[in-house]
Amino acid sequence: MTSDRLKVILEVPVHWFRNSLDGERHRVFYSSLLGALSRFEARVDLRDAPFGTDDAPRVAPADSFLFSFHSHGETRRVLRLKESYIPPYYTIDRMGYGGFSELAKHPQRFEENIANFDLRKGKQTVEKWRQEFLQNNISKYSQPSTSEQRLPERFLFFPLQTIDDPVASLAHIDQMEALEVAARHCVKVDLPLVVKRHPLCRSPHIEKSLQQLVKKYPGLEATDASVHQVLDKAYAVMGANSGVLFEALIHGKPVISFGTSDYRQLTSQVNHAAKIPAAIDTIKIADQDSVARFIGWYMNDYCVHAEDIDAVFARIKSLLQQEGSAHDWHKSEETLVLDHYSKLDKIRRREAVWGRSWVIRFLSRIIP
Repeated sequence: MTSDRLKVILEVPVHWFRNSLDGERHRVFYSSLLGALSRFEARVDLRDAPFGTDDAPRVAPADSFLFSFHSHGETRRVLRLKESYIPPYYTIDRMGYGGFSELAKHPQRFEENIANFDLRKGKQTVEKWRQEFLQNNISKYSQPSTSEQRLPERFLFFPLQTIDDPVASLAHIDQMEALEVAARHCVKVDLPLVVKRHPLCRSPHIEKSLQQLVKKYPGLEATDASVHQVLDKAYAVMGANSGVLFEALIHGKPVISFGTSDYRQLTSQVNHAAKIPAAIDTIKIADQDSVARFIGWYMNDYCVHAEDIDAVFARIKSLLQQEGSAHDWHKSEETLVLDHYSKLDKIRRREAVWGRSWVIRFLSRIIP
């Protein structure tokens, strides 16, 4: 084994693994992550990652890389892992996730790759996911089946976020204040406003405030329908920085955002409540070619599928090289010996079924 092999400290999110909502996909992703690290023949030390440590500082030793789950920061030699807006895809970023990510903090570093992404492939990606949303009701959190609620013909959709979500701290305006300002203005311009509470929200404050606002503003109504049923019919969408706004872009809807996110350049951005009425009055759909290139690049190049070891390996290798890693990735003698024995056993098993043949031996060398 080479002495300069990659050294990794890997945070293990045991708490997330046990979560009934998304634990299975986290476990699958980590199996692919370990598979990718095995290709580097990395020496891996494990460390528990308790829930609620997003803000905790992460520091990697000078001779190692730290793979951190669900965290953010700007420390060198730290790669940060998190589920993306669309399951079962994950992001591996040097600074964090969503509005905390390198993509959000330094979008100029990615502009060239996004602009050069194949437009046809981008449009195919958008259409693929739009159909997945509509036909299979896929979202990060479980959605109800089709609701019988009759939605207005033309309305502004306002999806709420959980108030304890770390990215909520990146909102420029309190979401309930933004909702009331929007509701007040929508009454004036005769534009119905539909609001949906986050499926994981358990806040009594949000529940009470929402009930009061629905009673106060006649044009405001709450829905518990699937987010995709609502997005499909919405005229436009408004929110801080949640995954629903990302999904709205795939649905081809104009989006108003009042929080920092990694897709905000495709939205109409407001940073003060007083600017919300003007944003509603002047909202327009983003350039669809720009949306297609961004979504295509984001889903195909920036994110990795939880089961795709090749993609995880390639993403890690690219980021390690950006961090200046000079490790040699070739296989060790020990691994080459294991590969040799694996090929011999593959030939043995196939010949046991199909009989001894030079054809079997030849094909076994080139076919996994």
